[in-house]
Amino acid sequence: GMFGVDLLSQELRFYEASGAEAPSERAAPPEIIAFPDAGQAPLRAELAAFLRVARGIEPPTVSAADGIAVLRVADALVSAATRGEPVRLTTGTTVS
Repeated sequence: GMFGVDLLSQELRFYEASGAEAPSERAAPPEIIAFPDAGQAPLRAELAAFLRVARGIEPPTVSAADGIAVLRVADALVSAATRGEPVRLTTGTTVS
């Protein structure tokens, strides 16, 4: 299956794998899960949080190390999909 995130509607959609080639061939509509604490415009919230950090009001919620880790996971997902096999991630800085 596949998850899709709609930041504007604040919804997480799960599309179950059906073996169909095109989305229109899916047998069932996606399962939709609303994000908890939704209600604030996501881009407005993101910019407000950025300004609070830039002004020294609060520390960043996500560190640079967290951002790098997320990029490593995203890169591993693309690599796994391209290769058609699992990709092992280590806790260090390399992907094997």
